[in-house]
Amino acid sequence: MQVSFALWEQLVQKACFYGVEQRESLVEISNEIAQKHQIDNVEFIHANIDQISFSDYDSFYFYNSFYENMDTSSPIDHSILPDQELYYSYTEYLRKQLKQMPVGTRIVSYWSGWEEIPTSFDLDKTACSGLLNFWRKII
Repeated sequence: MQVSFALWEQLVQKACFYGVEQRESLVEISNEIAQKHQIDNVEFIHANIDQISFSDYDSFYFYNSFYENMDTSSPIDHSILPDQELYYSYTEYLRKQLKQMPVGTRIVSYWSGWEEIPTSFDLDKTACSGLLNFWRKII
């Protein structure tokens, strides 16, 4: 099903978006950008992913931010020490939370491995040579 840009724009304006970031400085920058551009339907949460209950939300966009714990070649900054165990811990938390979500839950993932997505989700569509994936929970 294709959605016209005008309809898509209306849907996005009615939605609320939440970002989770463990670095307080990035939360502050994100809030400044949203305020500067008068974007009122976003909220940035200063927390780790394992402090978030997914049941408060109905769809997700996931960019594999945990991978900074595996690939240390270009860190965001030096405020967080990379730790491979954190990668595995965060990924497992993500999977457990997604498994508990109701049928129909949607995920968009970018630059992520498929191991983060439980088998109860079906791949609806893929783009950008497989880097951008659209998932829907079917069971």
